[in-house]
Amino acid sequence: MSLINVNLQALATGGADYLASLYTFNESNPGVALLSYDKSFADIVGTNATGRKIADLDWQAFHEGGVYNKKDNSLYISSNYVSLADNINMTVLSLDDYSVRSTQFSGLAMANGGSSYYPP
Repeated sequence: MSLINVNLQALATGGADYLASLYTFNESNPGVALLSYDKSFADIVGTNATGRKIADLDWQAFHEGGVYNKKDNSLYISSNYVSLADNINMTVLSLDDYSVRSTQFSGLAMANGGSSYYPP
């Protein structure tokens, strides 16, 4: 896994072209890269952080908005939007055994980004 420091000035002026220049992984060179927007991020994840696949699912379970729930030691992550009939699900990843389940909460709007969501 690599930690890539982002130059905010280059990002502001170069936009998508600058971001594309940072990401060097592809199908022939798979890997995990974290983009760091602040140098203190390395202090949080450490220099020896690793990545691994925890699930191989037939739907886009892990999109964004990871929210940690201390009560059940789980991460609540929004899935990708599929359709009005299958709105955004919350994928629940147990940090005890890495099991994955999916749920929906009535009244939950704008789950992506974790902007208006609080785990039960």
